[in-house]
Amino acid sequence: MPNLKIREEGREHLHQIEGESITIGRDPSAGVAIGDAKASKEHCRLERSGARWRVVDLESKNGTRVNGDFRNKAWLEHGDLIQIGGAEIRFGVEGGPRAAGASVAAAGGGGRMRKGAGGPSGGGRDEAEDDREAPPPPRQRRDTSQDKLIIVGATVVFSIVIIFIVLKVGAAVQLDEVNRGVLRGAEQYVNQGRWDEAISYLQEHGDPTGSAYPEVQKRIRDLQTRKDDFQATTRNTIARTVLSKLSRYIESYHRGGNVDPADILRLAESLKTEYAGTESTELGRKHYPAWFAGKVPQRGVDIVSGGGRLRKDWEAEIAKAREFEKEWHFREARETILKFVTTREFSMEAAEVEHYKGLVEEQLRRIDLLAQSIYSGREGLARDQVKNQRYDEAIATFRKVVETFGIDTFVRKAQAEIQKIEAMKGK
Repeated sequence: MPNLKIREEGREHLHQIEGESITIGRDPSAGVAIGDAKASKEHCRLERSGARWRVVDLESKNGTRVNGDFRNKAWLEHGDLIQIGGAEIRFGVEGGPRAAGASVAAAGGGGRMRKGAGGPSGGGRDEAEDDREAPPPPRQRRDTSQDKLIIVGATVVFSIVIIFIVLKVGAAVQLDEVNRGVLRGAEQYVNQGRWDEAISYLQEHGDPTGSAYPEVQKRIRDLQTRKDDFQATTRNTIARTVLSKLSRYIESYHRGGNVDPADILRLAESLKTEYAGTESTELGRKHYPAWFAGKVPQRGVDIVSGGGRLRKDWEAEIAKAREFEKEWHFREARETILKFVTTREFSMEAAEVEHYKGLVEEQLRRIDLLAQSIYSGREGLARDQVKNQRYDEAIATFRKVVETFGIDTFVRKAQAEIQKIEAMKGK
């Protein structure tokens, strides 16, 4: 009976193959379930064909390697190594190589049969053949003096052409070494984030006569675009921070807090001048017109008006999400944040929608990072429990993730770990 010796994350276990085929993949329902992140749900299949076995890749994302080579299909011999990501699967047959090669020996030779090598009539097709075509028979070539002369002449002409091409290419490379060096020199500035200096260096030292000068010009355009995008992103991020601080100061001022109105006016002026044209400036101008006009309104005005209600709703949703996070209900926390914009978008200005979408993305990233951190901690705890053969406790550790997290990525990883531990426990 064939078997598979599976090695994954430093652990090994043996799986006996029963039946005519078996599927290998990341899906827990697969015949052989592996937890490697590079494995597809249904990655490959092992199937019997006559007396032999072969592996067939099921259009997996990262491919299947057999003895180090990526293969769509391959016949298997005793000891062949199948690799899926970092997982290693060794194919074996009871009795070793003798049992694996029985069908080939029965066919009358030690090697694999070629196509068309059937029975006495030469017609059939042996089930032991592999996917490779046999090479065509060699052609007979006349060995006359005239043929030799033609060959010598063609060789000389070909050599001259090759020498000419090499000289031309060498000259072009040598001629363009200036621009190649300029491109390499500019990258030193880029790696340090000094984009202005990189652009100036390319502009001053690039050689317009070189064949690679278009690459220099393209690099200048790319760096300018990258610089502009970075500056715009940074400017918008800082503007949102200033607007958030301005909003907190105004609310505190109207509630009687110890806030100097001059500080509020300075923040409003900063949005008007330093960050003019950003969405945050337009939102501040709309919601706090008096402050943007340089006037200090009377304390105690209705802070719900002028955008205050929207901000209070956002803070309330954040508080709800935090409560879910305490119980590790990360899916519910994400849904709470996500619905903030979707349920209010119809009544929000375009600038408000974009502003709060940015805040939503920030919160979602924070929730995902928190979930990843907690999962890593649970994973480390479970591994210590497994080392001490406390398998039930390790399973319970991962089941807590399955029951609470609600995020598919973590749930699937935890379920795969549970299966591995149950297999170890059963040995």
